Amino acid sequence: MTNAPSPTLDRTSSALGEFLDETLTGLKVELLHTLQELVRIPSENLLPAGNERDCQLYVADCLRRCGLQPDLYDLADVSAL
Repeated sequence: MTNAPSPTLDRTSSALGEFLDETLTGLKVELLHTLQELVRIPSENLLPAGNERDCQLYVADCLRRCGLQPDLYDLADVSAL
């Protein structure tokens, strides 16, 4: 007996793959622009306070435009750091 995936799962996976491929291809220019902007933001983890806040704010703004509500944090508020 083999553990071959069911035909339904194969069709679903294939359809999802095609959907993601088409969607990401359509967003290629926007994704590249977002990545370029993101890497331009200085975000080195410099002691003692780090330097990630501007990067957090940029990503949070991108997520809000997508309808999400991101949580932001300060390094001082994260006890493990």
